[in-house]
Amino acid sequence: MMRQLRKCLGAALAVFIGVSGGGLPGLFSTQAEASVVNITFEYKGPRPGYRPDAFVYTTPSAQFCSGLATCNQHNEHKYTVNLPVSFRTRGINYASNWRDRYFFKLPDVTSLNLVNERGDSFSAAFKATHIGLRGTATRPQLVWEGLGGCSGLAWRGLGTLNTQLFAQIQDPARGCYILDRDPTQGVVNDVRTEVMGISFTLQLPSALTLKNGVYRGQLPWSVGGAGSDFDLGNQVVSATPDRLILDFEFIVRHPLKLEFPPGSERAVLEPPGGWASWINRGTPPQRLYRVLPFQIWTTGAISVHTRCEYDLGGRCGIRGRDGHQVPLKVALTLPSSMKHQGAPVDALVLPVGAPAALHIDTVEATLDRQARLLFEVSQADTASMLGYPGETFQGDVTLVLDAAL
Repeated sequence: MMRQLRKCLGAALAVFIGVSGGGLPGLFSTQAEASVVNITFEYKGPRPGYRPDAFVYTTPSAQFCSGLATCNQHNEHKYTVNLPVSFRTRGINYASNWRDRYFFKLPDVTSLNLVNERGDSFSAAFKATHIGLRGTATRPQLVWEGLGGCSGLAWRGLGTLNTQLFAQIQDPARGCYILDRDPTQGVVNDVRTEVMGISFTLQLPSALTLKNGVYRGQLPWSVGGAGSDFDLGNQVVSATPDRLILDFEFIVRHPLKLEFPPGSERAVLEPPGGWASWINRGTPPQRLYRVLPFQIWTTGAISVHTRCEYDLGGRCGIRGRDGHQVPLKVALTLPSSMKHQGAPVDALVLPVGAPAALHIDTVEATLDRQARLLFEVSQADTASMLGYPGETFQGDVTLVLDAAL
């Protein structure tokens, strides 16, 4: 009997601050633009150095650690992204209201919903943890002092009026501020700032629980004064852009790999122990069968069914030269990490045709685990075959395993 197989694989802060000698515009200039920040992850099976169910971050890293040795030593900046925001603040030194100082506040933990092209979805929790800035001020370098909800990690001067700063956002709800080196209360420092980037955490589900697809979601942020998501305080003069869209894309592609031993394309059915009892004593076989072992790698759900050369009403069959046919049981056994309707896949009889395909869930990564494929003719049908001595029964069976979409 010939058998064919098809498989388908299916919160820190870095800031540059400097001084500009130009005059201040009298009004906040409203922008009508939005910048899109692309943030991408993927899962295409286990990767060395990652948990078997972990996503890989594929977004280019932010550059806010450039030139700051202390910043580079902080390995917790797992996810970083450049943030195309620049703003101008007329901060009042030591103002009693933090929001009147050089002030900024990023959104607190935000829920993100991601949906793929078929409507499957999952939720994630986003939180900014660090921020990087650089800019120009009208007064000498700012210093890390009294940061509110932030903790300064590193800074360096880039000339008299420019400073690069790096900090951790410990309490987003409080907001953060920076004081002038001059302790004089009420001094105004006009600061033009470029946000170099942020790092963030993202609480994600196990990739093994997700179906294949491209999941997308967005976090829209307004940028500006009071009431904005990215809040720049009461003394912000301008901000570009006034809207940000954090655009998330998660690609999930569960791999499916099968390895059969050489010669598995041909399965010869025999009685348990061979034909000796029948030949020597005339004892009819209880059944004819063959077990084909194979190795399987997958981290996602799969579907499985058969296609037959001889379809005997939902069962594959084998046929003699004179046309006599008998049904063939085709059954699958999979590792304990794979389930069908919550139960182990143990000698599970496979249906014929894609419409009847069985759905198999992978509850944990299945990597190089053994599985078995059984072909069997029952005792009654074996007895009918013995009525055709010297006959050869054969038929092609195609086993179809697909990464479930």
